Amino acid sequence: MAPQPTPAERIRHGLHWSWWRRCHQAVARACHRRRNRAREAEHPTARPPPTGPQTTAGPLISN
Repeated sequence: MAPQPTPAERIRHGLHWSWWRRCHQAVARACHRRRNRAREAEHPTARPPPTGPQTTAGPLISN
C-alpha cells in the first residue's frame, strides 16, 4: 500500500483542484458566449418577445 497524504496535503490538493475547476468553467463559459455571439451575428434571427407563462388547462369552472 502507498502511504496516504497528510491532511494538509489533501486539503491543499482539494483547494487547488477546486480553483482549477472554477477557472476552467469561467474560460469555457466565456468561449461559449463568444461563440454564440458570433453565430448570432452571422445568422440573426428575429425572435418574438417572451409572452409569459403558457398554460394548457381549460377554463376554470365556478359553481
